[in-house]
Amino acid sequence: MKVAAIMTDDVVVCGAHDTLERAAHLMWDRDVGCLPVVDAVGGLLGIVTDRDVALTAYRRGLPLREIPVSMAMAPRVYVCAPDDEVGVAAHTMSVRRVRRLPVIDDAGHVVGVVSLDDLPTSSVGTTLAAVIGAEAEAEG
Repeated sequence: MKVAAIMTDDVVVCGAHDTLERAAHLMWDRDVGCLPVVDAVGGLLGIVTDRDVALTAYRRGLPLREIPVSMAMAPRVYVCAPDDEVGVAAHTMSVRRVRRLPVIDDAGHVVGVVSLDDLPTSSVGTTLAAVIGAEAEAEG
């Protein structure tokens, strides 16, 4: 099965110069826990999570409207492609210990997001996400 079959393709993004207030608003409105951060032409620059927003606001001691996304985003992002097999995405999440992967096209533009919750259920009723979580816990 390909990543394109399970990814969320109605993805919302933000820019590095947007404020954390805008990012938090987008996350709240769309009920998502992360946003890919893109440049003016849609190229992936990083990713910001709801946890990044909270911890950066706490560390800086400033209102969200005064902190740019660039101060909170993770610039190193693990990605996958729509044509990748789901197992490849699951393996990347497991090895890199991340819960979400932006899905990018050949030009580097974000076309979706795949998360642990998107991974299909196996024949024995255990999700790949549970297996990955158990592996990460055992290693930690």
